[in-house]
Amino acid sequence: MPTFVITSAERRKALFIAFFIPGCFAAYPLLTPEETRDFGRVQKEFRVLALRDGKPFATSLATLPKDATYLLPAPVYELTPDVHKVVVLESTAAWQLVQYEFDNTVSTISRYRAFRDRIEPVSHRMTFHPGLPVAFMLLMLPAWLLAFLASLWWNTVSPAPPAPPPAPPARRSSGWSAIVAMARGVMRAASWTRSAAQARGSTHVPDDQRRDESPVAPVEPRRSRFWIVLGTAVAVLATAGLVVMSLMPDYADYTKRAKVSEAILALSAARAEINEFYREHGRLPKDMTEGNLASTLRPYSSRVREIRYEQGVVTGVIANIEPYEGKQVILRAHPVGDTLKWTCFVRGIPARDVPSLCRSSE
Repeated sequence: MPTFVITSAERRKALFIAFFIPGCFAAYPLLTPEETRDFGRVQKEFRVLALRDGKPFATSLATLPKDATYLLPAPVYELTPDVHKVVVLESTAAWQLVQYEFDNTVSTISRYRAFRDRIEPVSHRMTFHPGLPVAFMLLMLPAWLLAFLASLWWNTVSPAPPAPPPAPPARRSSGWSAIVAMARGVMRAASWTRSAAQARGSTHVPDDQRRDESPVAPVEPRRSRFWIVLGTAVAVLATAGLVVMSLMPDYADYTKRAKVSEAILALSAARAEINEFYREHGRLPKDMTEGNLASTLRPYSSRVREIRYEQGVVTGVIANIEPYEGKQVILRAHPVGDTLKWTCFVRGIPARDVPSLCRSSE
C-alpha cells in the first residue's frame, strides 16, 4: 500500500482549521448574548409593533405610546420588506407571543407578550453587528498560534516514520536467464575498470594514500524558532490592527445610517394616513387638522423630536443622533393619477450617512 507523508505545513493548516471553525461557533453565542432579565440597556433596540386606529407602526420599549394597542389581528406583518418582520408565535384570548425581527446593519430579534394596552418583554438578542467580522478575524491569531504549538509538540513526541519494508527476495533464475545476467555483470565490471583507468591517467596513487575529496555540504546555522514565532505573531497583529483601523470608519458610518433609517421610519405612519386621505378625497390634506394627521404626527421614536406637515410635505426633526441633532428628514408627496409618489431627502446630513432610498434632491 502507498505511504502518505504529511508535512509540517499541511499539519499546521489542518490544525488551524480545526481550532478556528469551532472557535467561531463557540464565540458567536458569547458575542451575541440573549437578554432575558435586564432590558434597561436595550430599551431603544427592543422594537415593538403597535396599532393606532387599526394601522401598525413601529416603536421601541423606550417610547411606548399610551394611546395604542398591541394585540395584532394578523399573524404576520412586514412594515418594510426584508427589514421589519413581525410574527405572532402564540395567541390566546388575553395575550399574544410576538417576535419582532429587525434586519439591518445591526440585526435584532425581540420577543414579548402583547396585551391590549401593554407589553411584557420576554427576550432580546442582537444577531449581527459590524463588529462580528472583526472579532472573527482577530480570532485567527490565537487559532494560528495554537496550531503552530500543537504542530511543534507533535513533531517532538511523534515517533520517526517507519522504515520502508524490505524488498522481496529475487527469484532464482535458471537456464539462459542466469547466463545472460552473468554476461551483463561481466560487461559492467569491464566498463567500470576501463573508466577508472582513464580517470587516473599516468599518475598512480596508492589506495592507502588516496584521500576522500568528495565535497561536504555546508551546515546551515539553525535558526531559532522563538524568533520565527515572534516575528509571525507581530506581523499577524499588525495586519489585524490595520484591518480594524480600516473598518472603524465604516462601522461608524453604518451606525449613523441605521439611526437615520429609524428616523425616516418614524414618518411612515403619517405617510400611510396621507395616502388614505388622498384615496378618499382625491387631494392632499391642507394641514394637520384634516383627517387623522394630528395623531400620526406625534413623535413615537427616540430618533425624532418633532414631526410637521404642510402642503404634502412631512418634515421630521432628528434627535439623539450625533452630530445631526436638529437636522431634517423630509418626505414629499407627488400626485400621480389615483396614487401618490413619495420622494425622500435630508437637509444637513452627508449622503454617506443616509439610506440610498432617501438621497433624492429637493
